Amino acid sequence: MVKHNGVPQFNWVNGYTGDVDHEVTSDTTMSRPYVVDHDLNVTRRQAVPLRLVGSVPYGSGLPASYTLDHQQYNPTNRSGYAYCPTPPAFDYAYWETKALANLNPSRPSFNAPLFVFETKDLPGMIRDAGNWLRKIHIDPNIRLNWPNYVGVDAASLGLALGLGWGPLVSDLIAMFGLVKKIDDRIKYLKRLEDGTHVKRSLKDGITFSYTDVTPYKHLLPGRTGYQANVRHIFHERIWFTCNAKLVDPLPNDGATLKTLAENLVLGLTFEPYAVWDYIPWSWLIDYFANFGDYIEATNALTRLQVTRMNVMATRVYRTELVQTYVESGLSASHSELKTTEKLRKKYGIPVPIYRFTPFLTGYQVGIIGALAVTRFRGTTPRGIA
Repeated sequence: MVKHNGVPQFNWVNGYTGDVDHEVTSDTTMSRPYVVDHDLNVTRRQAVPLRLVGSVPYGSGLPASYTLDHQQYNPTNRSGYAYCPTPPAFDYAYWETKALANLNPSRPSFNAPLFVFETKDLPGMIRDAGNWLRKIHIDPNIRLNWPNYVGVDAASLGLALGLGWGPLVSDLIAMFGLVKKIDDRIKYLKRLEDGTHVKRSLKDGITFSYTDVTPYKHLLPGRTGYQANVRHIFHERIWFTCNAKLVDPLPNDGATLKTLAENLVLGLTFEPYAVWDYIPWSWLIDYFANFGDYIEATNALTRLQVTRMNVMATRVYRTELVQTYVESGLSASHSELKTTEKLRKKYGIPVPIYRFTPFLTGYQVGIIGALAVTRFRGTTPRGIA
């Protein structure tokens, strides 16, 4: 304890004084021309420290003249790189299989037979939509606050939008771009016949984002001096490159090639993996495992020779403090702990592997929740099962 201008002070001076930036790289060195593929793993941890500045009464029975002096005080667990979050393990095999499925030259852009098959549910969808519109018009509680309306009807509406009207509208939109999609498929097939280098994105977005139930607190004697919500954000950008070549030659004449491309884009060729989409609840199985991708990837390898595949990812996991309270006399800086991974995995000859899905998206969780509500209440949305 020291005195400043005659006032007793308890000094919290610097707090944590360790490193805030740390990087570890696992790589392979080689001489030019750098034509040999190799694995890569770069992990960088960066901390933007929480800094508290100001003087507040000590409290806890001491006279008001006694103060706690925060001079750029850095709490340990929000200041060092060692406290940066650890990203979930990266499932290379899952993304290897998804990359192979993505290469499939037979993948339909608009599956016409499936579209026709699913139109059997259209009358019921129209009827249910009319019932809901009538309820919204009649009941003021629903009309004024219908997005938060709780009950089996709301769950059924969510399923109808997500699994009925949503895919229908998406298919109708896709129909408008069929000419370009057919032209693009012809170009893709020709490149594959000659052998080509492919680079495609598999994902670019937030995998999960949530706020901790328990807030972060900086405790003073007998009270909380600072409080903040801890927000977690995990973003992934995943892509792949490879060499690919068709096993069988394409038709010689342009008309036959165009017909082939049209049939592929419209899903008019029989493919084993296409049957999977007609099986009830197969979409829900694909939520939890990559069975659909596995079938499609296996089918792709019957038509393609795929070599020198590299699956790459940039993954950023950060936690940030969103201040909710700070005691008068204190000020707090922004704090963020961030871990960045840069990954690459090589595959000389890739093969599909059956894996469980790493994460459920927010949309998928919502659909499963709505299914649970409707099943619990003894109802089943039309067209779901």
